[in-house]
Amino acid sequence: MRTSTTPTHIGRSEGEKTCTCACGETKVEKLPAQASFADDFTLEEGQPGPWSYGSIDYKWGEQEDFTFTEATAKNEDGDGWASDGVEIKKDWINSNGMAAIAYTVDEAARVGVTLEFIGSQAETHLILRIGIKNSLGEIYFNPDFINSDTNTISVTGSYNLAAGDTLYFIFSNENPDAYPSGGLSVTLVKEADSGHVLTKVDEVAPTCTTSGTAAYYTCSHCDKIFADANANREIDAPVTTDALGHDTDGVNWTAEGDVHYKACRRCGAHIDEAAHTLVKTERVEATCANAGTEAYWTCSACGKSFSDENGQNEISEPVVIPATGDHDYGVDWEKDATGHWYECSVCGDKKDFAAHTPDKEAPTEAEGVVCIVCGYEIQPATGHIHTPSEDWTYDEAYHWHACGGCTQQLDKAEHVYDVQNASEEYLATAATCINKATYYYSCECGAKGSETFESGEVAGHVFDKEVVDPMYLVSEATCTAKAVYYKSCVCGETGTETFGYGEFAEHTLVTDHDADGHWQKCTVCGKKENISAHEWDGGVVTTKPTLTSEGEKTCTCLGG
Repeated sequence: MRTSTTPTHIGRSEGEKTCTCACGETKVEKLPAQASFADDFTLEEGQPGPWSYGSIDYKWGEQEDFTFTEATAKNEDGDGWASDGVEIKKDWINSNGMAAIAYTVDEAARVGVTLEFIGSQAETHLILRIGIKNSLGEIYFNPDFINSDTNTISVTGSYNLAAGDTLYFIFSNENPDAYPSGGLSVTLVKEADSGHVLTKVDEVAPTCTTSGTAAYYTCSHCDKIFADANANREIDAPVTTDALGHDTDGVNWTAEGDVHYKACRRCGAHIDEAAHTLVKTERVEATCANAGTEAYWTCSACGKSFSDENGQNEISEPVVIPATGDHDYGVDWEKDATGHWYECSVCGDKKDFAAHTPDKEAPTEAEGVVCIVCGYEIQPATGHIHTPSEDWTYDEAYHWHACGGCTQQLDKAEHVYDVQNASEEYLATAATCINKATYYYSCECGAKGSETFESGEVAGHVFDKEVVDPMYLVSEATCTAKAVYYKSCVCGETGTETFGYGEFAEHTLVTDHDADGHWQKCTVCGKKENISAHEWDGGVVTTKPTLTSEGEKTCTCLGG
């Protein structure tokens, strides 16, 4: 026997299965309406099929909600759809965020769900959320949260859907380092109607003192109650909301008779009602310029004021007693630098104010200027007026101007030696051919300091130094003249003028003689000394005499 099938879709049509016998006879069996994520998957542009694929932006709050962005572009390999980091294939999802697949029904149906996910990583611990939105995009079935401690999750369940409702399967991960990635199969089957006959019980709003209940639905067949109109979420009891409590934040006190309270904004109930606690403020008498007030009573709890001690007559302000206007002016003048006047001793009001009338044009050393009306001293006596001298007086440490009329030292200050005065009075060293002249710094008062400064130009050579040194020697001393030297400058330069120095030298003697005697004679001045006659020795025969000739004998003076 052979079989053939036609596809089915929930809310669209039932499927058929045709069976053929070997003899050629056929029969047709009806298949329940169903949808398969894998079987229905298509890559046709603009015709994604009954399923939608995409990414989720999830919002948490009192009412959870989410935004679904459908994938409209194919992935890089062209075998699936991709959007915002989400990639969905025929039997696979891969995402670095929250991914979702969705199915929308055309007519009301009870849908059975079979889902299995096997993560590609052991670390993939999946969180699955199953939620429903109506045709207006409003979530009316808070998502079911299904957690898995492993990388595998299996789900079976049934959901009642109205026409146009969309069933969302939202995938995320408890492990932020391992986003949903793995094999996925989802099958939806249209089931028989649940048979519930629901009646809505409207919401009861809470009040200040009573709790409220959210809207819910009761089944007249089984007496079960549900949180939604499709009987998807059975509840044990209506969801209650707490009583609101009275609202008196920022509400002012209200006074009635001898009590006060705050009225609740919502229900008008009297909250914190109590009798007044009154504190008396005594009467303040009016004066010539200032108003007074009658006695009044204030509640220390609510702050309300009353004109009577029983708290019956509420007032917004104390009762005013007008000022009398009757001033009490004194008989003596009040005065200051601006003038003089008569003043009220109660309020300080001024009468007959006038400027001072001086008794003289200017003060003297002994008398000030006073007002002839009230006696106020307009200007004090000057006292002694110093007359400083024009020139400074100074000692070793200070300088000052002497007062011509007393011993007061005026403008006294320590010396500051910062004045350069290149006059003879402050000359420290005269200029030479090497150095400029130096002068002592002075103070403004004329006192001379100890530090110096240079001024002017270097001077020409002055050959006035008589230095006895061989470098300056002109001639050595003789028996007739002292040694002669050139005069020099302080810098060592040699001049042309000379000077004699030292003692005469000894005679320079040489021995001389003649036939009569011998002597010593100075080669410089010619003076003869040690003159004496020859002293002959015995002589030496140099030529012996003969009978025919005389002989010779040479005698030598013993004095040389």
